[in-house]
Amino acid sequence: WGLFEIRLPSMQSGSSIMPGKVNPVIPEVVSQMFFQIIGYDIAKNKFYNFTFPENLKLDPSDVIARDNYLWVARNMVLGRIDIDRNFLDDYYVDKYDAGLSDIVTDRIGNVWFVEYASGKVGGYYRMDDNVQIFPIPTADSAPTCIDIDSQGRLWFIESGPNKLGMFDTNRNSFSEFNMPVLDGQQELSFLLGRGRH
Repeated sequence: WGLFEIRLPSMQSGSSIMPGKVNPVIPEVVSQMFFQIIGYDIAKNKFYNFTFPENLKLDPSDVIARDNYLWVARNMVLGRIDIDRNFLDDYYVDKYDAGLSDIVTDRIGNVWFVEYASGKVGGYYRMDDNVQIFPIPTADSAPTCIDIDSQGRLWFIESGPNKLGMFDTNRNSFSEFNMPVLDGQQELSFLLGRGRH
């Protein structure tokens, strides 16, 4: 390519010591991404391909990595794939139509998830090697968009009743907060993920 054949928009233009300078943030981010991919390839020197049992016909809804494991959410199953041994453990979390989705890990290695269809929060406790399920107090809550804060509290959207839910993993207790509406009509939860599942 010759000079100026590719033009990227100025994402962070300007500098306090060099007026008119354009910081190359897009190429830097792309470079960092490829360096990370190359690093993973060199570190493991292989890629893994896992096939879920065909008789279940459950598509994964979320995948996260923690230590030497890949955690996979699949409707009613939380799968743990040991990357080093190429081995899959299944943890059945609830009924067939649980709608397990959106998984996160906490700082001590527990894995947390929400069940969209059955309105529950669940957790895999690493030290006990088991799963516990906690029903959300509001019926038809349809939880989604889970995240965890530094105090071990899970935050999620209850897209059914338009609430913000919080589950304190230290006390095993719930708190729910009504979500504001925009312009008096449109629900905020619609903008944050309602209808994803």
